[in-house]
Amino acid sequence: MKGSLIFVSVSLVGILSGYLGRKLQEGGGKKVELGKKVTLLRGISIIVGTIIGAGIFISPKGILKHSGSVGMSLTVWIACGVLSLFGALCYAELGTCIKKSGGHYTYIMEAFGPQMAFIRLWADLIAIRPAALAVISLAFGQYILEPLFMPCSIPPMAVKLATAIGITSVVYLNSMSVTWTARIQILLTISKLVAITTIIVPGMFQLFKGKTLCHNELYKSPQTMRLPHSTLKKKKKSVNC
Repeated sequence: MKGSLIFVSVSLVGILSGYLGRKLQEGGGKKVELGKKVTLLRGISIIVGTIIGAGIFISPKGILKHSGSVGMSLTVWIACGVLSLFGALCYAELGTCIKKSGGHYTYIMEAFGPQMAFIRLWADLIAIRPAALAVISLAFGQYILEPLFMPCSIPPMAVKLATAIGITSVVYLNSMSVTWTARIQILLTISKLVAITTIIVPGMFQLFKGKTLCHNELYKSPQTMRLPHSTLKKKKKSVNC
Protein backbone atom coordinates (compact mmCIF):
# COMPACT_ATOMS: atom_id res chain seq x y z
CA MET A 1 0.00 0.00 0.00
CA LYS A 2 2.76 2.42 0.96
CA GLY A 3 4.65 1.52 -2.22
CA SER A 4 1.60 2.27 -4.36
CA LEU A 5 1.13 5.67 -2.69
CA ILE A 6 4.78 6.53 -3.21
CA PHE A 7 4.56 5.47 -6.87
CA VAL A 8 1.44 7.60 -7.43
CA SER A 9 3.06 10.61 -5.70
CA VAL A 10 6.23 10.33 -7.76
CA SER A 11 4.18 9.99 -10.94
CA LEU A 12 2.16 13.10 -10.16
CA VAL A 13 5.31 15.08 -9.39
CA GLY A 14 6.85 13.91 -12.67
CA ILE A 15 3.78 14.85 -14.69
CA LEU A 16 3.58 18.28 -13.01
CA SER A 17 7.28 18.91 -13.55
CA GLY A 18 6.99 18.00 -17.23
CA TYR A 19 3.98 20.28 -17.65
CA LEU A 20 5.74 23.20 -15.98
CA GLY A 21 8.86 22.54 -18.04
CA ARG A 22 6.89 22.71 -21.30
CA LYS A 23 5.18 25.92 -20.18
CA LEU A 24 8.54 27.41 -19.29
CA GLN A 25 9.91 26.55 -22.73
CA GLU A 26 6.83 27.95 -24.43
CA GLY A 27 7.29 31.18 -22.52
CA GLY A 28 10.81 31.61 -23.88
CA GLY A 29 12.60 30.30 -20.80
CA LYS A 30 11.55 33.21 -18.59
CA LYS A 31 11.93 32.77 -14.85
CA VAL A 32 9.04 33.17 -12.45
CA GLU A 33 10.01 36.16 -10.33
CA LEU A 34 8.68 39.41 -8.92
CA GLY A 35 8.19 42.11 -11.51
CA LYS A 36 10.06 45.40 -11.23
CA LYS A 37 7.24 47.83 -10.50
CA VAL A 38 9.04 50.46 -8.39
CA THR A 39 10.38 53.19 -10.67
CA LEU A 40 12.72 56.04 -9.72
CA LEU A 41 9.88 58.42 -8.84
CA ARG A 42 8.08 55.76 -6.82
CA GLY A 43 11.26 54.83 -4.98
CA ILE A 44 11.95 58.48 -4.12
CA SER A 45 8.38 58.94 -2.86
CA ILE A 46 8.67 55.84 -0.66
CA ILE A 47 11.97 57.05 0.84
CA VAL A 48 10.72 60.61 1.40
CA GLY A 49 7.45 59.33 2.86
CA THR A 50 9.37 57.06 5.22
CA ILE A 51 11.79 59.75 6.39
CA ILE A 52 9.14 62.45 6.84
CA GLY A 53 6.74 60.54 9.04
CA ALA A 54 3.30 61.55 10.23
CA GLY A 55 4.80 62.31 13.64
CA ILE A 56 5.99 65.69 12.39
CA PHE A 57 2.37 66.85 12.59
CA ILE A 58 1.78 65.30 16.03
CA SER A 59 4.94 65.72 18.11
CA PRO A 60 5.37 69.56 18.07
CA LYS A 61 2.38 70.04 20.39
CA GLY A 62 3.67 67.55 22.95
CA ILE A 63 7.23 68.89 22.83
CA LEU A 64 6.10 72.48 23.34
CA LYS A 65 3.76 71.44 26.14
CA HIS A 66 6.27 69.40 28.14
CA SER A 67 9.43 71.44 27.45
CA GLY A 68 7.98 74.48 29.22
CA SER A 69 9.03 77.19 26.77
CA VAL A 70 9.46 77.97 23.11
CA GLY A 71 13.23 78.23 23.42
CA MET A 72 13.57 74.85 25.13
CA SER A 73 11.35 73.21 22.50
CA LEU A 74 13.56 74.66 19.75
CA THR A 75 16.63 73.37 21.61
CA VAL A 76 15.08 69.89 21.73
CA TRP A 77 14.33 70.02 18.00
CA ILE A 78 17.88 71.12 17.13
CA ALA A 79 19.46 68.45 19.35
CA CYS A 80 17.25 65.73 17.85
CA GLY A 81 18.04 66.99 14.35
CA VAL A 82 21.79 66.71 15.01
CA LEU A 83 21.29 63.22 16.46
CA SER A 84 19.24 62.20 13.39
CA LEU A 85 21.97 63.55 11.13
CA PHE A 86 24.56 61.35 12.86
CA GLY A 87 22.25 58.36 12.44
CA ALA A 88 21.78 59.11 8.74
CA LEU A 89 25.56 59.34 8.23
CA CYS A 90 26.01 56.01 10.02
CA TYR A 91 23.42 54.35 7.79
CA ALA A 92 25.05 55.84 4.70
CA GLU A 93 28.38 54.36 5.78
CA LEU A 94 26.80 50.96 6.47
CA GLY A 95 25.02 51.01 3.12
CA THR A 96 28.25 51.62 1.24
CA CYS A 97 30.20 48.99 3.21
CA ILE A 98 27.57 46.20 3.34
CA LYS A 99 25.96 46.02 -0.09
CA LYS A 100 23.16 43.61 0.83
CA SER A 101 19.44 44.06 1.20
CA GLY A 102 17.80 43.55 4.58
CA GLY A 103 18.45 46.74 6.50
CA HIS A 104 18.97 46.30 10.25
CA TYR A 105 18.90 42.52 9.99
CA THR A 106 21.79 42.40 7.53
CA TYR A 107 23.91 44.92 9.41
CA ILE A 108 23.49 43.17 12.77
CA MET A 109 24.06 39.79 11.10
CA GLU A 110 27.40 40.95 9.73
CA ALA A 111 28.45 42.58 13.00
CA PHE A 112 27.12 40.32 15.78
CA GLY A 113 25.97 37.08 14.18
CA PRO A 114 22.63 35.38 13.47
CA GLN A 115 21.40 35.21 17.08
CA MET A 116 21.42 38.97 17.60
CA ALA A 117 20.04 39.53 14.10
CA PHE A 118 17.13 37.19 14.85
CA ILE A 119 16.39 38.96 18.15
CA ARG A 120 16.39 42.33 16.38
CA LEU A 121 14.09 41.04 13.65
CA TRP A 122 11.78 39.42 16.21
CA ALA A 123 11.55 42.62 18.28
CA ASP A 124 10.91 44.62 15.11
CA LEU A 125 8.10 42.29 14.07
CA ILE A 126 6.45 41.88 17.48
CA ALA A 127 6.81 45.31 19.10
CA ILE A 128 8.52 48.08 17.14
CA ARG A 129 6.65 48.07 13.82
CA PRO A 130 3.18 47.33 15.28
CA ALA A 131 3.59 50.13 17.83
CA ALA A 132 4.67 52.64 15.17
CA LEU A 133 1.83 51.54 12.90
CA ALA A 134 -0.65 51.91 15.77
CA VAL A 135 0.46 55.50 16.46
CA ILE A 136 0.24 56.49 12.80
CA SER A 137 -3.12 54.78 12.35
CA LEU A 138 -4.62 56.40 15.45
CA ALA A 139 -3.40 59.79 14.23
CA PHE A 140 -5.07 59.09 10.89
CA GLY A 141 -8.34 58.19 12.61
CA GLN A 142 -8.15 61.28 14.83
CA TYR A 143 -7.44 63.77 12.06
CA ILE A 144 -9.79 62.27 9.47
CA LEU A 145 -12.74 62.58 11.89
CA GLU A 146 -11.86 65.89 13.54
CA PRO A 147 -13.51 68.10 10.86
CA LEU A 148 -16.73 66.11 11.25
CA PHE A 149 -16.97 66.49 15.05
CA MET A 150 -15.61 70.01 15.61
CA PRO A 151 -15.81 71.66 18.07
CA CYS A 152 -16.88 68.59 20.06
CA SER A 153 -14.57 65.78 21.09
CA ILE A 154 -14.40 62.65 18.95
CA PRO A 155 -15.80 59.44 20.48
CA PRO A 156 -12.96 56.96 21.10
CA MET A 157 -14.88 54.16 19.37
CA ALA A 158 -15.19 56.25 16.21
CA VAL A 159 -11.42 56.83 16.17
CA LYS A 160 -10.77 53.11 16.59
CA LEU A 161 -13.24 52.25 13.83
CA ALA A 162 -11.65 54.72 11.41
CA THR A 163 -8.22 53.36 12.37
CA ALA A 164 -9.30 49.78 11.65
CA ILE A 165 -10.77 50.79 8.28
CA GLY A 166 -7.56 52.62 7.37
CA ILE A 167 -5.30 49.69 8.27
CA THR A 168 -7.53 47.22 6.41
CA SER A 169 -7.57 49.42 3.30
CA VAL A 170 -3.80 49.75 3.27
CA VAL A 171 -3.30 45.99 3.72
CA TYR A 172 -5.78 45.21 0.94
CA LEU A 173 -4.22 47.74 -1.44
CA ASN A 174 -0.68 46.47 -0.83
CA SER A 175 -1.84 42.89 -1.37
CA MET A 176 -3.71 43.54 -4.61
CA SER A 177 -1.54 45.92 -6.62
CA VAL A 178 2.01 47.23 -6.27
CA THR A 179 1.36 49.79 -9.01
CA TRP A 180 -1.60 51.39 -7.27
CA THR A 181 0.21 51.29 -3.95
CA ALA A 182 3.11 53.22 -5.47
CA ARG A 183 0.75 55.74 -7.07
CA ILE A 184 -1.03 56.42 -3.80
CA GLN A 185 2.35 56.67 -2.06
CA ILE A 186 3.37 59.38 -4.54
CA LEU A 187 0.10 61.24 -3.91
CA LEU A 188 0.49 61.03 -0.14
CA THR A 189 4.12 62.14 -0.26
CA ILE A 190 3.23 65.17 -2.39
CA SER A 191 0.38 66.02 0.01
CA LYS A 192 2.74 65.75 2.98
CA LEU A 193 5.32 68.03 1.35
CA VAL A 194 2.63 70.56 0.41
CA ALA A 195 1.34 70.60 4.00
CA ILE A 196 4.85 71.11 5.42
CA THR A 197 5.57 73.85 2.87
CA THR A 198 2.30 75.57 3.75
CA ILE A 199 3.40 75.69 7.39
CA ILE A 200 7.05 76.67 6.82
CA VAL A 201 6.77 79.34 4.10
CA PRO A 202 4.30 81.69 5.88
CA GLY A 203 6.27 81.30 9.10
CA MET A 204 9.55 82.23 7.41
CA PHE A 205 7.80 85.13 5.65
CA GLN A 206 6.54 86.51 8.97
CA LEU A 207 9.98 85.98 10.52
CA PHE A 208 11.72 87.95 7.76
CA LYS A 209 9.15 90.73 8.19
CA GLY A 210 10.31 91.05 11.78
CA LYS A 211 7.23 89.64 13.48
CA THR A 212 9.04 87.78 16.24
CA LEU A 213 6.52 87.98 19.06
CA CYS A 214 8.57 86.46 21.86
CA HIS A 215 12.21 86.34 20.77
CA ASN A 216 13.24 88.12 24.00
CA GLU A 217 11.33 85.66 26.16
CA LEU A 218 12.14 82.36 24.46
CA TYR A 219 12.87 80.47 27.65
CA LYS A 220 9.90 81.74 29.62
CA SER A 221 6.72 79.77 30.13
CA PRO A 222 4.05 80.53 27.51
CA GLN A 223 1.67 81.55 30.33
CA THR A 224 4.02 84.36 31.44
CA MET A 225 4.85 85.75 27.99
CA ARG A 226 3.67 89.27 27.15
CA LEU A 227 1.76 88.70 23.93
CA PRO A 228 0.13 91.44 21.84
CA HIS A 229 -3.58 91.96 22.13
CA SER A 230 -4.18 90.55 18.66
CA THR A 231 -2.82 87.16 19.68
CA LEU A 232 -5.03 86.73 22.72
CA LYS A 233 -7.66 84.05 22.46
CA LYS A 234 -11.20 85.19 22.06
CA LYS A 235 -13.89 83.91 24.36
CA LYS A 236 -15.34 80.72 22.95
CA LYS A 237 -19.05 80.32 22.59
CA SER A 238 -20.61 77.49 24.53
CA VAL A 239 -21.54 74.56 22.35
CA ASN A 240 -23.68 71.64 23.37
CA CYS A 241 -21.84 68.50 22.31
